Amino acid sequence: MNACWEKGDPAPTKRLDAEGLSKRVKIRLTQCYNYVNVYQTDFLRRCGTFRRGGEVGRKIINVGDIAAWRGCLGCGACAFVCRKGAVSLVDVLDEGIRPLVDRAKCDGCGECVRACPGYKTAHETETPSAATIRELGMSWGPILEVWEGHADDDCIRYYGSSGGVASMLALYCIEKGGMEAILHTGSDNARPWKSATLHSRERDEVLCRAGSRYAPASPCEGLGAPAAGKKPWVFVGKPCDIGGVRNVCKVRPELSVNIGCCISLFCAGTPSTRGTLGLLERFEVGPEQVQELRFRGRGWPGHAGIRRKGHADFTHNLSYEECWAYLQQFRPYRCHLCPDGTGELADIACGDPWCREPNPGELGRSLVLVRTERGREIVRGALRKGYVHLKRQPPHLLVDSQPNLYRKRCSVWGRCAAFRLCGLPTPQFRGFSLASNWRRLSMREQARSIFGTLRRIATRGYLRPLTYVPGAIESHMMPGIERTVGIKIANINNKDTVTRKAEWLKIGNSNTPR
Repeated sequence: MNACWEKGDPAPTKRLDAEGLSKRVKIRLTQCYNYVNVYQTDFLRRCGTFRRGGEVGRKIINVGDIAAWRGCLGCGACAFVCRKGAVSLVDVLDEGIRPLVDRAKCDGCGECVRACPGYKTAHETETPSAATIRELGMSWGPILEVWEGHADDDCIRYYGSSGGVASMLALYCIEKGGMEAILHTGSDNARPWKSATLHSRERDEVLCRAGSRYAPASPCEGLGAPAAGKKPWVFVGKPCDIGGVRNVCKVRPELSVNIGCCISLFCAGTPSTRGTLGLLERFEVGPEQVQELRFRGRGWPGHAGIRRKGHADFTHNLSYEECWAYLQQFRPYRCHLCPDGTGELADIACGDPWCREPNPGELGRSLVLVRTERGREIVRGALRKGYVHLKRQPPHLLVDSQPNLYRKRCSVWGRCAAFRLCGLPTPQFRGFSLASNWRRLSMREQARSIFGTLRRIATRGYLRPLTYVPGAIESHMMPGIERTVGIKIANINNKDTVTRKAEWLKIGNSNTPR
C-alpha cells in the first residue's frame, strides 16, 4: 500500500486492526481480498504491466484510453488541443461528454493526455504562499480571502444559483476590466434540455444564462475563441474545467495571455444526460416539448423549472432539494474521485453558504473565495464599482458551509487506493494532501472509503475498460436522441464481454459564438 501514498505525505500512522473492526467490515475485507486475488492476475495479464505510485494500469496513448478506464471528466480540453482533429466529443447517456478518437488521425503526440485534468491535476506549487489562509490550505487549497454577499443587479441575483456573484464578477471583467467576452456554459438554443458552450458580451446575455446547469458541459472545447481574441477573456466553469484550462495553458503557453480570469463554481459532481431525461420523464415531458429548462435560480436555494413550448410561464416546478436528490444518482464514479470541489486552481470561486438557513423568498447569497492576487484585484474592483455587495468573513464559514465537500475530499485517498490495489488506472493529484486529509477520518470511515470502493469495482465491472463503438442504429427511445453507440463493458460474473447500448448526441463545434 506504500505506492498509494501521495508524494510528500508521511505514511499513515493509523493501522487497520482487523480484530478491532466490526464483524460486517471483516466480512467485507475477506470478500474483497478473495475477489482481488481471483481477478487481479487475469487483469494484469490482459492489460500488461502497470507502474506504481499514481501511474496508470496500462499505457495511455490518448484520451480515448483515459475515457475507456473511466477517467474522463468531460471538460472538452482534448478536443481543443488536438492539432490533428482526431478528437470529437459525444454525449454518452450514462457517462457524460466523452472523447471519441479517430485512431487513423492520431499520431500519439500525447498533447491531449497532458491537457486532460482527469489524468492529472496539479497545483503550481506545493508550498503555499505566506499570504494564504494557513488553516484552510490543506483541505481547501490556496485562499487569500473569504467573502459573502450578493450581486448588485436584483435580476441576476434572482436568477443566479446563489446570489449571482459569479455572473456579476464576470460582467465586471468585460464592462470595466477590459476583457473581451465570457466563455461559459448555458442552455443549448436548439435543444434547451442540453448544455452548450457559449460566449457572452452583453448584460442581457449574462442574465439569461445565469444559474447552474446540472448536466454535462464541455466549455474547454471553446478555447479557440479566446486563443484567437485580441483581448483577454473570462472563463467560467466547474473546478475540473478550470483544471483543463490550466493544463492547456501548459501545452499551449500562448493561450495564457488570453485567459484574463478563471471563475469557478463549487461542484459536487456532474449528473449525466440520463438524469436530465429522467427528470423530464417524471413530468411526462418529451425533450422536443421543452422550451426552457432551469436547474436552479429564481431565489435561493431556488427551483428547477420546465417551460413547455407555447407557454409563457414554467409549467412544472421542483424544489432544489428534490431536484438534486434525484440528479445526484446519475453522477459518474470519476466525480467521486475528485478532491477539488471548490475550484482550487481558479482565481475566484463561488458557491453556496449552506451554514445559513434559507428564508422564504430570499434572493440568495454567495460564498466567495479569493484564490489569487488577480482574483483579489477583480473582487476589490467590483466592490468599488458597485457590481457586488460583499462582507469579509472568517475562514470557518467555508468549513461550516461545505461539510459534504470536505468529507468527500478526505475519502479520495482511500478510494484511489482501492483502484490501485486492483491494478486500475487512477488520476494523478499533486498538492492536494490526500493522505493527510484521509487520516482525519475515523477508522470506520477510512475502511468504508477503501472497502466500499472495492465493492463498487467488483459489482460495476470496473476491472474492464469501456469501448465506445459508433453505430448507425436509430434510437426510438424518445425524440431528440439521434443515434446510439454500443458500449462494450465487462460482466464480472462472466468472462465474456457483453455489449449494451447507450444513446449519444454529437456535440457541435462551439468555437463560433451562438
